[in-house]
Amino acid sequence: MNREKILVVDDSKPMLKLLEVVLKERYTVYPASSAFNAINWLQKGNTPDLIITDIEIPYIDGIDFIHHVSNSIYYNNIPILILSGYSKEEIKLKKRNLKIQGYIMKPFDPTELQKRIDGILAKSNATGSANLN
Repeated sequence: MNREKILVVDDSKPMLKLLEVVLKERYTVYPASSAFNAINWLQKGNTPDLIITDIEIPYIDGIDFIHHVSNSIYYNNIPILILSGYSKEEIKLKKRNLKIQGYIMKPFDPTELQKRIDGILAKSNATGSANLN
């Protein structure tokens, strides 16, 4: 069985580790401590089935990272889930027109996160926008 791949972008090492522990039972998790590292990983030919990103990350913030991925002909079909300490209203004030499939505020319930991921991936697979590798 081919496991779905999740790219997790967060500058907090404890958060990256927590997400890896929570998700590793069902998914292959690729942690990135910045958007710069995530973009480098993507440019090496890696294609995740889902990207989970924080908004407050170094160098390139999460909003700009989301715009970069969403506007790329190579990555625009990858679903994005925001996992952030910002409220939805704060994110809406920062930038509009984000192409995201979900939002969860930190601190998060691991069970709720898993349900949201399952829903996003199921919808992505049903619409054919999921990646095949």
